[in-house]
Amino acid sequence: MATARSTRRARVVGALADAVATIDHAPPVHVAVEGTANGARALPHLRAAVGPDGTVLGVDLTPEMLATARRHGRHRHALLAMADARRLPLPAGAVDGAFAAGLLPHVPDPGRALADLARVVRPGGQLALFHPSGRAALAARQGRLPRDDDLLAPGPLDRLLRASGWSLASYDDGPGRFLALAERRGWGPGRPIGTGTCPGAEMEADTIETERLVLTPLCVSDAEQMAEVLADPRLHLFIGGRPATLDELRARYAAMTAGSSSPDEVWRNWVVRGRADRLPVGTVQATLHRRDERWSAEIAWVLGVPYQGRGYAAEAARALVAWLADRDIHEVVAHIHPDHAASGRVARRAGLHPTADLVDGEVVWRTPGQG
Repeated sequence: MATARSTRRARVVGALADAVATIDHAPPVHVAVEGTANGARALPHLRAAVGPDGTVLGVDLTPEMLATARRHGRHRHALLAMADARRLPLPAGAVDGAFAAGLLPHVPDPGRALADLARVVRPGGQLALFHPSGRAALAARQGRLPRDDDLLAPGPLDRLLRASGWSLASYDDGPGRFLALAERRGWGPGRPIGTGTCPGAEMEADTIETERLVLTPLCVSDAEQMAEVLADPRLHLFIGGRPATLDELRARYAAMTAGSSSPDEVWRNWVVRGRADRLPVGTVQATLHRRDERWSAEIAWVLGVPYQGRGYAAEAARALVAWLADRDIHEVVAHIHPDHAASGRVARRAGLHPTADLVDGEVVWRTPGQG
């Protein structure tokens, strides 16, 4: 006689098999599997799907879950490894697809996990986000109804995927399963999108963290995310011009990351990201000038329109000024349009004060005791 537990297990396995069959496989395929017991149960189906030339890699953060997978013989179907979904031990573009079972509701930084999956999956590769229950059942377990702002709701999930380098291809939220399929976007083979890190340890050292934000060194690969953040024409009300196209932004970021040709000028640029989800909200920059062996900095910031009014700009600007002070750069200036009251408030909260000086019609703000 079947128990309720065995009946549920059979239903989950059936849903997993159907979900794996939905994925567009073209062997040889290398599939990374993320987390939970349901991910382990998917391994035999993934092994059958990829064929003898494919490779299946099963990944989980806990040794207990991996031990359980081995006890049930899952190691016969896949290579098993302990790793964090936000920092996968794989090179860029190493896998052709990813099957994530129950990952997003359980990982602390879902945006960062999706971004790292985008890093390791080749452009054009597929991501399957699976759960054996639909959103209504998941919400019922928490004693509530599904909400439009739930992580797995169509709108938030689509925005999270797009910001992390994916395009949502299909969305199935039924009573017996949740399955969203996404395709890895990319403008070059193996180029990471939106990971928030650049190659080189010297750049990693420049990451700045605040209570709500993480400032990560700008990369050319950030252009795809930032093109959406900076697309609103209202951002150009005081500075003129128009929003850059994606190609223009890539070219601009390539020049910015290449740096100045002058030994007396250094460019530092950061993407401002939410600390919780690692999604970009804007940028900050510092142009460092050396004169008589003394360095000064000119700073600027821009926040996407949806993220304004939350104090993010002031928080990022204060962190940047503190970062400069830690490097004995205490002379900091910003040029602000006299009618841009919001930027003036940001500058004041960052410790700058207005002066009587004007440069190209903009007021020069300085740290106290300078000028």
